[in-house]
Amino acid sequence: MTETSPYVPPAHIVGSGAHKVIVLHSLFVGHESFSPWWPYLDGTRFSYAFMDARGFGDAIDVTGSYTCDEIASDVLLLADSLGWREFSLIGHSLGGMPVQQVVLKAPERVRKLVGLSPAPANGLGIPDEAYPLLAEAAHKVENRRFIIDSSTGGKLSPHWVASWAEQSMKAVGPDAFRGYLDSVNTTDFSAEITGAPLPALVVVGENDPATNADAMNQTWMRHYPNGQLVVVGNAGHHQMVETPIALATLVEGFLGD
Repeated sequence: MTETSPYVPPAHIVGSGAHKVIVLHSLFVGHESFSPWWPYLDGTRFSYAFMDARGFGDAIDVTGSYTCDEIASDVLLLADSLGWREFSLIGHSLGGMPVQQVVLKAPERVRKLVGLSPAPANGLGIPDEAYPLLAEAAHKVENRRFIIDSSTGGKLSPHWVASWAEQSMKAVGPDAFRGYLDSVNTTDFSAEITGAPLPALVVVGENDPATNADAMNQTWMRHYPNGQLVVVGNAGHHQMVETPIALATLVEGFLGD
């Protein structure tokens, strides 16, 4: 009888420093969404693992339940495979929810927590009238273009918006997109995470109309008593692309403090 090897999520490694960091992507693009950020990260102090969730990027053919809780469990599988007993976590947008669930699953292993325009622990709570736009983005590139443009305040070039939407269609299929959307919209573990003592940083862009400082003050900043909130100028929902040097300086300053 042949034993089946345990699943190990794919990850792109940047750096070889002592402080280990696992990074999770958004609903729209996998680990490659962070590639503009990589040249500005300090690989002598930090080791970053940019993981792909099931159904994304290098794991696009890997099936699963497509839930945020599943991503969190896969983070621990990745950490174990790398031999990382302790690590910090960074989650962008969708990824902001499962990094918090990792804290619930293994609080003793998490050093620091960073949310980049992150989903909160109480879910997105998308209004019924707005949900079809997002749900149909699972298979409509025009919906993805509209959402990407809106989330960056309509301030980025139409060429970049169109390119990001096309990349998104290749990076995640419709089943995974819809599954994760439903999960991040309806999941609520805020009562369990509120009061978690670990250092937490939440970063938003000044041009993001939805995931903004007001939204974070009502969610992340209430959940984490040791939380910090920073608004990045000249950026929207994708600071790692829009302002990569400023974001690297900010995040590594927090992680290394």
